[in-house]
Amino acid sequence: MVRLTLASHITIVRIVLIPLLVMALLYGHHVWALIIFISAAVSDAIDGVIARKMKQTTYVGAILDALADKALVITTVLLLTGVPEPLIGLPLWLVALIIWRDVQIMLGILILHITQSRIPWKSLWSSKVHTTVLLVTIAATLWVNALRAESVSALWLIPLQRGLVWGTLATTAISWYQYTVWGFSLLYEDRNGSSSGGH
Repeated sequence: MVRLTLASHITIVRIVLIPLLVMALLYGHHVWALIIFISAAVSDAIDGVIARKMKQTTYVGAILDALADKALVITTVLLLTGVPEPLIGLPLWLVALIIWRDVQIMLGILILHITQSRIPWKSLWSSKVHTTVLLVTIAATLWVNALRAESVSALWLIPLQRGLVWGTLATTAISWYQYTVWGFSLLYEDRNGSSSGGH
């Protein structure tokens, strides 16, 4: 039986917040959507700190945390495409790129699991930067919509949101490239190891 740590319990709370966020967005409660999303994002930082400080870093916890992050991000960006005026959303091409990156990384991990008995879960620096920029971009988008839903001007925030969109594009591409290089290096090492063992 897998024993869940305090950090893992916080991760589970983040997963529970996802359907609440979906309901808030679907029913037009944009202020609540912003509050729920920020709470979920903050919980991501908290469980990471707790896991490191209390030495509760586990393989299962790392996988659970990654799945929670993906579920939160993918769900939110999908709901932020094609939103009606005067609300703003995320460009469809950016959402497609984010999902494409994640699918490629998951396929790569699956291939590594098939070709190797077990691989370490590795969070690269570019992935951490990408996640941070993406979360801030989503929060800025939700903030604009929360202000507009309350008939408050958000003109000053829109240039920042647009800049963050391009920042998300850059970090998505960089992290995809770094994960691709890392994955191929593991495959190359495994192939060389197998070749050496055969001599």
